[in-house]
Amino acid sequence: MKFILFFLFSCLSLLSFAQNNSKIIFPYLDSVGSRSHQLTKLDAVQWNTMGFDLIEPYHTTFEYSILLSWSKNDQPLLIVQRTSTDEEYRWICLMNKENKVEAWLVSAYDNSEGFLNVKSIIQEDSILINTWNLYPSPNETTENYTINEEGFIKTISNR
Repeated sequence: MKFILFFLFSCLSLLSFAQNNSKIIFPYLDSVGSRSHQLTKLDAVQWNTMGFDLIEPYHTTFEYSILLSWSKNDQPLLIVQRTSTDEEYRWICLMNKENKVEAWLVSAYDNSEGFLNVKSIIQEDSILINTWNLYPSPNETTENYTINEEGFIKTISNR
């Protein structure tokens, strides 16, 4: 029981630390390589407890971190990243009242092969995601989402 209470406290402290030390300034351009923030590292237990395993299972070959946070209508939003030597993923995660993932979107991605690139412009209540994919033929997509209590709502999509 002590371990469970300690663990829950550490997860809440982790979320609080991320919210207090890595505030986002709008508009924010989220792209791979922008590292001007203090990272809050996540281990496997924290990853699973906060519900990030809905995005993907925790892999020990990657490093997971909370990059930034903000709040919309008293719901926390986090930018979470997964890095390795060959690729980097970032997700915008809408958290629920229990500090678990409610909804998520890919906000940034790049890899060493360079065939797929995702960048975002994040506002307090909207996200513009630009995706460039080389395969099977060059293609660029722009999607606009609004943020509300139910999650992310796609409002515009251009291909």
